[in-house]
Amino acid sequence: MKRRFGLIVTMLTMAALLIGVIGVASVEASKKKGSEGCTPGYWKQSQHFDSWPSQYAPGELFSAVFEDAFPGKTLLDVLQPQNAGPDVHLNALGRHAVAALLNTASPGVDYAYTDPQTVIDLFNGVFPGGNYDGLKNIFEGFNQLGCPLN
Repeated sequence: MKRRFGLIVTMLTMAALLIGVIGVASVEASKKKGSEGCTPGYWKQSQHFDSWPSQYAPGELFSAVFEDAFPGKTLLDVLQPQNAGPDVHLNALGRHAVAALLNTASPGVDYAYTDPQTVIDLFNGVFPGGNYDGLKNIFEGFNQLGCPLN
């Protein structure tokens, strides 16, 4: 019974997330084309730190922006690949959430979202215990559209 209840809660959460993302994307699409996005690999490179939007810095704690999914880690730390351990799905979501945040805040990137708070709310809506892979896949798709920055 508990498993069935947990499955139902997970499915309802996924449906709400998908409906919210589609609704946000529809509204946001009317403002921007959303045809660009830089990957976590772009944002983590020191030669691209000058491309970071002024309101965020590589040394800023992740928890200063998002829910504290990565205690003591900076935005730059979370951008680094960590493909092992029990938190592999959360780590992947974290990387793409930081990239999505920077893409959204960057005036030089025509990203799918136009307000960084949208990215923050989407991440905080699935942490802890939500569908990390589903949201990661959404962010990843947008982050891989092609980077227009140096």
